[in-house]
Amino acid sequence: MNLSRVWIGGGILAVVAVLAGGWLLGVQPMLAVAEDNRAQRASVAALVATQERQLAELQRQAEDRDGLEADVRELRAALPEDTAMPALVGELSQLAAAAGVRVIAFGSNDALALAPADTPGGAEGEDPAAAPGTVAIPVQLTAEGTLDGLLDFVARVQEADRLLLPSGLTFALQEDGGDFQGGLSGYAYASPQP
Repeated sequence: MNLSRVWIGGGILAVVAVLAGGWLLGVQPMLAVAEDNRAQRASVAALVATQERQLAELQRQAEDRDGLEADVRELRAALPEDTAMPALVGELSQLAAAAGVRVIAFGSNDALALAPADTPGGAEGEDPAAAPGTVAIPVQLTAEGTLDGLLDFVARVQEADRLLLPSGLTFALQEDGGDFQGGLSGYAYASPQP
């Protein structure tokens, strides 16, 4: 019986050794690989979530692109890169016709360069060469029509595509007692590129 106990004890030790060896050489490394895979999967999931948020933001911006491009076109019309006086005269004529008045005189003076602090968003001490230059062009015009038509024309000028800032306005009844004559002075703006 002693010998059979030795064989049973040896068999049990052999089974334990095989199981321990299997654990150390097979299962434990596989568990470590599985843990590394879980960590990598979590890292990849976080990266994917970040990229999905970035993609959603880019898609939102792409949807807003048409609106942004329309805003840029509107700003370019308000502040053209050159003085664009023929276009300004054309726009004023259209506004006058829509208001039922006639522009009978138009004049302009040399453009005045505005300092960066005088421009929207400009700051004192800012290098003028670093910012795009904005100029103000003094303009004067005279229009004829009814008083209501002239007031409508002035309102339309203030809402014009081109950035115009009225600085003076006069109305006078013409000597023959018919229509009124309105004088409007102000500034048209442009943003020439260096």
